[in-house]
Amino acid sequence: MLYRLILLPTPPTAQQSSLAILAAPASLTLVAYLVFCQLAQVTPDLLLCIALYALALLLDLLVWLLLPSLLRQTFHAGFAALTFPLVISALASHKLALQAWSTAAGVSISQLAQCQLLLAAAVTTYVAIRLLYRMACQALSANIHLADSTFSSLRPDPQSRQVIS
Repeated sequence: MLYRLILLPTPPTAQQSSLAILAAPASLTLVAYLVFCQLAQVTPDLLLCIALYALALLLDLLVWLLLPSLLRQTFHAGFAALTFPLVISALASHKLALQAWSTAAGVSISQLAQCQLLLAAAVTTYVAIRLLYRMACQALSANIHLADSTFSSLRPDPQSRQVIS
């Protein structure tokens, strides 16, 4: 993904939504680290959490800024690439808010997590509805073609009209 981002001037339209995947690793690493610390019953390192969260927020902000232009494009299955980074970022904020070292930071992160969750839920719902609609249209189209081919064999051939007397 980075190779295409660096060497290609502008990614093709169908691949632009997959750039959102770049926002996921920092959030995923933060969530994994916090869960590991919780299971190992150790206190997470504050500096590491701040660094991972700052990187995660920066990358998430880039996805948020790209979101309006991405959603104006013609819908395609690549839009599903938007869902995971937004959801894992909301989860990282939620986990960090539960682990917050001061109440002011915990409240701020918790409010941000709620906003992220609303945005992630809205985008995920939009993508799910559009994908289901697309699948339904394809299934309906396939059924119509199937019905046409099935019933075409039952239609009488105009060339071979037989008169029954």
